[in-house]
Amino acid sequence: MLVVVKAVRKWRPYLLGRSFVIKTDHRSLKYLLEQRLTTPSQARWLPKIMGFDYTIQYCKGKENQGAGALSRVAAFHFHALSLPIADWWKTLQQEVLQQPYYNSLLTNQSLNCVQRDGIWMQSGRVLLSPTSSLLPVVLADGHSSPSGGHFGYLKTLTRISAGFVWPGIRTSVKSFIWDYEVCQRCKHETLRPAGLLQPLPIPQHIWTDISMDFVEGLPLSQGYNVIMVVVDRLSKYAHFVPLKHPYTAVSVAKCFLNNVVKLHGMPL
Repeated sequence: MLVVVKAVRKWRPYLLGRSFVIKTDHRSLKYLLEQRLTTPSQARWLPKIMGFDYTIQYCKGKENQGAGALSRVAAFHFHALSLPIADWWKTLQQEVLQQPYYNSLLTNQSLNCVQRDGIWMQSGRVLLSPTSSLLPVVLADGHSSPSGGHFGYLKTLTRISAGFVWPGIRTSVKSFIWDYEVCQRCKHETLRPAGLLQPLPIPQHIWTDISMDFVEGLPLSQGYNVIMVVVDRLSKYAHFVPLKHPYTAVSVAKCFLNNVVKLHGMPL
C-alpha cells in the first residue's frame, strides 16, 4: 500500500483528472476501497490518494515479470569488482622518509599524530607536509576534478579536509581557487552590484547630523581606557568623552545625554 501511495504522489501531475489502472501482485489491495480501515497506516495513507480516479487490478507475480524481476533473483553473482586505488601512496611513503618535516613529528607530541603504513595520520586524516609535491594533486582532485565540481572555497575546503590536513590548508585552498584560470574566466560574482557611491547629504544645521566612534586600546588614565568621539558633520566640532571597560549601551547613552544632548539638543 505504501508503494501505491508513493507511486501515485510521484506521478500526480500526470494522473490528476484522468482514469488509470494500478497493477499489483497483492490480492488484498484489490479490495482497498471496500474494506474497513483497521490500522493506523491505512488511515494515514488512504487519504493521500483520494481524489484520483483509479482502479486496482490484481496481477499474479509470475505474470508480472517486468516489475518482479529484480526482487525475485535468488542471488547476485559478481564477475568483477572495481575499487578506486590511490596511485600517490608510494610517493607519499617516500616523502615521509626524505623530508625533515615528518622527522620533527616524532618529537612533537602536541599534534596527536600516529604513523600507519609509513604515512602520518592526524585525527583519521592524512597529514601532508606544507612543501609536499602532492599538494597540487590533492587540491586539483578536491576542486577541479569531475567529482570536485569546481565549487567555491568553503565547499572545497570541507571536501579536502575530510581526508587531508596540512599546515596552512585554508590559505592553500583559497590561493588555488583564486589562481585557477577556468573558474576565474567562466564564473561571475553572485553578489548584487553595489552601484555608484552616493555621498551623504550635507546637513542644513549644526548638531542635527552627527557621527560617533570609539578609540580603544589606550593605556589607563585615571581608570579610563576608551574615548568616545562624537563629531558634528557640518561644523566638524567634536566631543571626546572618556569611558571605562566594560561599557554598555546604557552607559554610552548616559554619557551621550550628559555631554552632547545637554549642550546641543537631540540630533535628528
